[in-house]
Amino acid sequence: MSERVGLEIGCGLNPTYIEGTKILHSDLIKRKGIDLALDANKRFPFEDNYFDLVIAYGILEHVKDFYFTVNEIHRVLKEGGLFKCNLPYFASAIYHWEPDHKRAGHSRIFHSYLRDGNERSMSGMSENKRFILERFDYCMTLKKAIKPFIDLIGFKNYENYFARVLPFNIDMIWFDLRKKGFWQ
Repeated sequence: MSERVGLEIGCGLNPTYIEGTKILHSDLIKRKGIDLALDANKRFPFEDNYFDLVIAYGILEHVKDFYFTVNEIHRVLKEGGLFKCNLPYFASAIYHWEPDHKRAGHSRIFHSYLRDGNERSMSGMSENKRFILERFDYCMTLKKAIKPFIDLIGFKNYENYFARVLPFNIDMIWFDLRKKGFWQ
C-alpha cells in the first residue's frame, strides 16, 4: 500500500506529523521546516483530487473568503479524503483577541457542506460540494466541571440557548470532515 499524501495549510512553527502520511507543510511565508509558501486566499497550485488528507488548524478564521478556501480544500481532496480543522469558538476570548480573525467557529459553520435534509441551506456558497461529518469536538478551560453538563444537553442546545449567557470558556472547536461526491 502506498503512503498517503497530505497538505497542511498554515502550519506555522508547529507542523503536524501523522504516521503513514507524507504531509506537505505550507504557510504564507516559506521558511525552515515549511515545504512551500501557500496563500489560502488564492487557488491552490495542485490538481484536483490530489491529497488524501488536508489539515487546516488555526487558519480558517484568518481567510478573506471562507467558502472559497473550503471549496479549494474540497477540490484538492480525493474522494473519501479527510479534512481536519479547528477554529476558535465565537464566544471565546481566543477569537476576539486577534484583530485579523475574520470568522468565528460554531457547530454549524459547515452546514452548507453537510447534507442534513435542509435544502434551503446556503448550498450555493459551497457550490454543492459535500462532506460527511466524522467528528465534532471542543476544548474548554473548565472541561471536568462543565463538559458533562454540555454533553448532557447536547452541544447545539448549549450553543442555541446558553452560550451567550453562560460562556463556559469553550476555546476551540474541531471538525473531521470526509469528502463525498456530488450530492452523495
